Amino acid sequence: MNLPLIIAANRIIRSYNPDIIFPLVANVAIGQNNLVYVNTSGKAVPAISTMPNTSFIAGFALEAAILGASVYVKGNGVVSGFTGLTPGSVYYISKIVAGAISTTKPSGFFNYPIGIAISTTQLLIDQKAMGI
Repeated sequence: MNLPLIIAANRIIRSYNPDIIFPLVANVAIGQNNLVYVNTSGKAVPAISTMPNTSFIAGFALEAAILGASVYVKGNGVVSGFTGLTPGSVYYISKIVAGAISTTKPSGFFNYPIGIAISTTQLLIDQKAMGI
C-alpha cells in the first residue's frame, strides 16, 4: 500500500494513512469537529483535558450528532472544516471547552499535542504524539 507522505523543509516527516474513519455512537450531543474520546460504555463524548478518561481520545467528529446517533470520527490524517486556525501552530485538547482545541498546552490529564494546523481550516492529526 502506498501511503501519502508529510514533507516539511524538504524532509519526510512520516507517512500516514488518511483513511482512519470509524463510526461511534454519541453519548451526548456532539458538534462537528469536536475532539471526542471513547467512554467506558464505548460511546463518543467531547474530550476535555480535565477529565481522566480523555486518555482514550478517538479523533474528531466529522459531523454533528445528537444523543444516541451515529457519528463518524476521523482518527488520523487531515481534518477540514475548522475556522481561524493558525498555520504551523500546534494544537492541544482544551481545558475549558469540551470538544475544543487550543494552542495553549493544558495542565490536565491529557496534555499532549493533538495536531498541527496546515492551513486556517485544516488540522493534521498527530496520532503518534497522542499515543494512539
